[in-house]
Formats: sequence, structure tokens, C-alpha cells
Amino acid sequence: MDVVVSTAPPDGPTTRPFGLVPLSSVARLGLIGDVNGSTLYAIRAAKKLCQLGVRVIIQLGDLGLLNSRRDHPDLEWVNQELEAADQWLLFVDGNQDNFDELLSYALHPSGLRPITSRIFHLPRGYRTRLWDFRLAALGGASSADAWRGHWEQEAITSADLADLGSERAEIMIGHDAPLHVRPLEDFLASTAHRWPASGRVYARGGQETFHDGFLQVRPRVYVGSHYEHHVDTRVTYAVNGEAFETHVVLLDACGLPESKSMAILDSRTLEIRSFALIDSDQP
Repeated sequence: MDVVVSTAPPDGPTTRPFGLVPLSSVARLGLIGDVNGSTLYAIRAAKKLCQLGVRVIIQLGDLGLLNSRRDHPDLEWVNQELEAADQWLLFVDGNQDNFDELLSYALHPSGLRPITSRIFHLPRGYRTRLWDFRLAALGGASSADAWRGHWEQEAITSADLADLGSERAEIMIGHDAPLHVRPLEDFLASTAHRWPASGRVYARGGQETFHDGFLQVRPRVYVGSHYEHHVDTRVTYAVNGEAFETHVVLLDACGLPESKSMAILDSRTLEIRSFALIDSDQP
């Protein structure tokens, strides 16, 4: 739904009022891959998108700017930069976000979770309209390195899939990736030696659950991140004998400035183009 919020979260890092441009009027949507707590990358990426005329950005999980402190100076810094540029940052949760902290912020009746005056969380199952198309969000992912320690809430659940529902949406935003994406499968096979077998099994199970949600939505475009590996391909799926094609784009993490960790989605045509932070060939 379109959002115009005029309240502030209790005990949140700011007391300024919230406000978000209606998503149905956003002609070009900015997208950013894993930030992993890098304040400077988040700011640089937002500034680049601002230079390209993009005011609304969706970050695809592992934002990592929430921690165990309630003052959040890094989050406030990003918020100030967004305010100065008249931009908004929405994000889905990933597998490295502090869920205890994130879920302590109350949901607004709009369905969004306001974090600051310019930063909003898109809960799993959130739906809205983007220009003339429907958009569905499903964050979360099971991490292959969970043995090092992880948030239990990272895993997508059957309750999340119930919240997502089975209404079709042309655009789907998330953190994980659907199955049968050949370039991703080849990448995972080449890097399997980095992870213990138990981690790979856990991560695959999470991806299978995400895939069930993906088939509920049957999108024309899906954009995620999680694997820190850029993929841009088209895949044909089928549900109950009905085939559909999805343009699957996975963005790289912030990491190297030449990594394809950013994209712009044209909300009028569903065309999407990925580029790097220092890429001269940009949309």
C-alpha cells in the first residue's frame, strides 16, 4: 500500500516524523545488495543513486546497521544523508541482521516497520504496488556458516509463507534465491568446499522454503542478494502445469567497488540493469 506515516517509534533513534513517497508513483527503483554494516558503502551507494535521479531504494538484506545499542550513530548518519538528499531506504531482512533489535520496532498499520524517519523495514509477506505492478517481499535466508553463530529468526518459516499468500505479483524482492538458477548453482558447486556439509544442508533447506514462497508469487522479476555473487538470467518455472518465466537478478555484496552490487528497476517496463559503485556504464 502507499505509505504516508506521521508517527515515530517508541524509544527509537529519532523523534522526527516519518514520511514516505507513495511507491505507486516511483518510476525508477534503486536496489542495493548486501551492505553488511558498512555505513560508508550505504551512503556512497545512496549518493550514486541520487545522482541518477533515484529517490527510493530497496536494500536486499544484511543491511547490518542495527546492533545491540539503542543510539545507533551509524544508522543516524545514514538517515541524515537520506534526509539531505530527499531519499528513502527500505530493506528486507537477511541472515546477518540483529533480529532481536529489528523486531523490537513496532509495525505501523501500513505494514511497514519504521526504523528512522527515512529507513523502513519490509516485513516478510509485505505487499504493495510499484507503478502499475504488484510487488511482494520475502526476506530471510538460512546461512551456510550458521555453525559460527546465527539468529534463529533468519530462517524463513511456514508462517512467513502464509503471510506472503498466493496472489501473483509481477515483482518479488527478497534475500535468498529460487532454485534451478543455473549460474548460481554452478557458483555454489565451485565454492562448496568452503562450508561444512551440515551448513550446506541447512542453507539448501532454507532455499527450498524460499522457493516454495517464490512459486506462490510467480513473479516476472525477482531481485535478491545473499550469495554475494552477481547473477542475471531468465528461468522458466511451472506451477500446476502452467509455465512462467522470471528474470532473476542477484546482486553482489558491497565488497569491492567494481562488484555489481547495485541496480535500477524501471517500474514502468520491469527492465532492470545492474552496475557497480564505480561503473561508468550506468543506467
